Amino acid sequence: CANLNCASQKLSMRQRKFKPIMKRLCHRVAAILLMALLLPAVGGCTKKARASRLLETANSDFNAEKYDNAEIEYQKALRLDNMNPAAIGQLGRIYAKECRFMEARAYLAKATELQPNSLLFQLALGQVDLSFRNATNASKIALRILSAQPTNEEALLLLMDSYGPPQELRQRMESLPHIAENPAYHVALAMVALRLQKTAEAGDQLRVALAANPKYCQAYFAMAVLQAIQKNGKEAGQALKRAAELAPTRSAIRTRYADYLIQGGSIEEARKVFQDVTEKAPDYIPAWAGLMNLALAERKYDDASKFADSILAREGKN
Repeated sequence: CANLNCASQKLSMRQRKFKPIMKRLCHRVAAILLMALLLPAVGGCTKKARASRLLETANSDFNAEKYDNAEIEYQKALRLDNMNPAAIGQLGRIYAKECRFMEARAYLAKATELQPNSLLFQLALGQVDLSFRNATNASKIALRILSAQPTNEEALLLLMDSYGPPQELRQRMESLPHIAENPAYHVALAMVALRLQKTAEAGDQLRVALAANPKYCQAYFAMAVLQAIQKNGKEAGQALKRAAELAPTRSAIRTRYADYLIQGGSIEEARKVFQDVTEKAPDYIPAWAGLMNLALAERKYDDASKFADSILAREGKN
């Protein structure tokens, strides 16, 4: 009995010593399990925070027209969140501005599917569709945007470029509210009037547009069209030149002015227009294509190959 009592006392002492150790071990195991549960959530929050920071930087670069930098940041954001509609849509807008239309179409279609209420992405998609000669979808998009924003200038011009019968287009435009002071509205009405062969009415509309905004490039471009129809070659050239001077760097108006110069035999002036665009916006593919075609026409094949390489580096399927 004495031996049993002694053994019992020893066991009790060991248990008292072992309890704190077990308690500490349980606390540690619990902490490890808690961390295991929390880490995925923390990782997810970190990914979202990083993606948000990347989008903020990319948007800043986009607004500054630093499209190469913005493209890299948006792509990084997509690696963290591969279905982020903002990153997808903004990449589509970049590709549209650079005239990488196949890529732009794919990205913008996905962005509008993920974020159907984004008018910016819809507008860009409509403009790209028009470049693919899908005027039906482009006009539907333009009307959808104008129903929400009747004074949206780009949507008005998209509608004017994509809609069918001019008389019906005029009726639709005149039914839009609160746009009397919008220069794009008068430019669009002027172009409709030209389709209806009403040149005097077109001229009146363009004068109203220029009074509202004397630096509106689209109004000068439309004036060039009017002057060309009236066979006023000199005035048409002057209006087109002014339109090109006022147009954004990445603008079809600039390349059309260069084409006009080529048709008139002013090859070096046209080359300068293309070169100026490529220096200021090296991502704008039509300007490189203009230089390439000039080099081909002059049989400067090495130069033409270099310009082609510049295009293919940005758009491998061009």
